[in-house]
Amino acid sequence: MANFDGTHILLFPTFRCNYRCSYCVFHQDSTGCLKTITGSEWHIGPELSAAEWKQHLDKFKPYLLEMSGGEPTLSEAIPELVNDLPDGCKWAITSNGTYLPDYNERAAKTCGSYTLSFHLEYFKKGGKQYLTDLVGKAVELKKQGFPVAFTFVITPELLPMAEAVVPILQKDWPVNIHPAAFVVGLNWDKHRDELRRIKKLGGMYYIEYPMSLADCMQFESCTAGGRSYFFLMPDGRVLRCHSQVFSQHHQELGHISTWQLPETDEFIPCEWPHMVACDDRSTKKRGK
Repeated sequence: MANFDGTHILLFPTFRCNYRCSYCVFHQDSTGCLKTITGSEWHIGPELSAAEWKQHLDKFKPYLLEMSGGEPTLSEAIPELVNDLPDGCKWAITSNGTYLPDYNERAAKTCGSYTLSFHLEYFKKGGKQYLTDLVGKAVELKKQGFPVAFTFVITPELLPMAEAVVPILQKDWPVNIHPAAFVVGLNWDKHRDELRRIKKLGGMYYIEYPMSLADCMQFESCTAGGRSYFFLMPDGRVLRCHSQVFSQHHQELGHISTWQLPETDEFIPCEWPHMVACDDRSTKKRGK
């Protein structure tokens, strides 16, 4: 996916979620007000429909559309959007696996990654049935031709359960592991032994995120918000990158219905720390 020769677009089709994980960095209330772990607030407008997304994304072909959220499959736009993906385009998704949209054969062929988030808090509540149900979804997706992987977000308290479950899944599936980031009251400096165990558990699939704002990388300039990479809110607003969602002084570029890509990727001042790994691609020009 990293070698895709086109525009990378990170889309959150919704911030709604049917889970309430203690380590989540987002909270959206019934009025559509989104609050983040850093204190930024958003008032999300109506979520765009599949027809609107397809119309507005067409000008960016070929593109790689990566989707997360929120729980992205709560968006009714997903199946139609990926079942009719334009030639040369790819897509990927990270989902909690509760819902499986009605995908067609084209969606499976154009999907670069279907990642199922294994939530240990819900495994703690549901036990073996939760594991059975989620693996069942993975098997169903694999039969349809999707490249499936799992991901775990781990806190020190959840680590013993992860050490019991992850080796089981690793026998048949790629399993991405990373420690929970930006959790209020969690200082990983006090849990160095647990962090070593998490790294050992993840092996080559260990994903290192910053543990706090102070740990985030910061760059003088980057190419986010250009041909190489940009971020889309559920209501169609365009941001330079995912990290901008957390900024109280975020840089909105416009709305997807009218915003145009710049002619070339240019390095422009970058004033907010890179909080998530998916933004790191914007620090280098495409192909470099």
